[in-house]
Amino acid sequence: MAKSGMSLLAELEAGLRDDKTTTTSLLQKCILLGGKAGSERLRDWARQELKGYHEVDLVPEYRRVVAPLCIDGATFGGLITGQQISSMSLPEFAREYVTEDLALTNALGELEGISRGPEDTVRLQPPDAQELVVLWNHQNSSADRITRLYWQVSRSTIAGVITGVRTALAELVAELLAVVPDGDQPPSKLAVDAAVHFVLTGDRNTVSVVGSQTATNGNSTITVTGSSGQPEPGKETWWQRWRKRGLLIGLATVVAAVAAVLQLYGWAPWK
Repeated sequence: MAKSGMSLLAELEAGLRDDKTTTTSLLQKCILLGGKAGSERLRDWARQELKGYHEVDLVPEYRRVVAPLCIDGATFGGLITGQQISSMSLPEFAREYVTEDLALTNALGELEGISRGPEDTVRLQPPDAQELVVLWNHQNSSADRITRLYWQVSRSTIAGVITGVRTALAELVAELLAVVPDGDQPPSKLAVDAAVHFVLTGDRNTVSVVGSQTATNGNSTITVTGSSGQPEPGKETWWQRWRKRGLLIGLATVVAAVAAVLQLYGWAPWK
């Protein structure tokens, strides 16, 4: 097992030195290394990079970019295409989570495909964009209508994010190489977890272990603390931040908005 663990780390180092080795294959090796070391943090990180992030708050900083918000629509004067807007132009309830700060949750393979497209830019829609557009049009008192809301992202920006993933992987391997002695022992779970924490936060934190983990007893309890020595709080969702700030939508607005969505799907139980 020791040789296998070291072999995986050595393969990762060699793969990073070879430009022909894909980042996808290196992340797959990270999953194996995480299994050998018993590190769920490494397996989860590599798996999310390969399959995509299901929660925006979990997206690492190197996957976050700034991109203009744009709309397509129609007015009495004609059609609107690619008009750049501010997030403050959105309905109040949407301004909290649809901004010019874009977290790319896509799987790595999908990002690679997007970066190879023929056009200079790509349009990426926010989650539930269709419902948001319906509610927005419902609140709009004018005859203007929005047909599409999206981020306009340059393909070079997408390519930069892909490079960021590989750079994060290189930082991870470098952290492990710095702590693994010149022997046949694989990196420990503690060392791997600390390396993943550094890659995701930039903080070489203190990791305290309660209990022990061997082949015969149970799992360890690991507490990760930042530079302040306190456990790091989890990031809040947009709904939790919204609720704490006291942004309330009037009951009449909610009812009207729900009715608009139901009409979108052709369901009108009040008829």
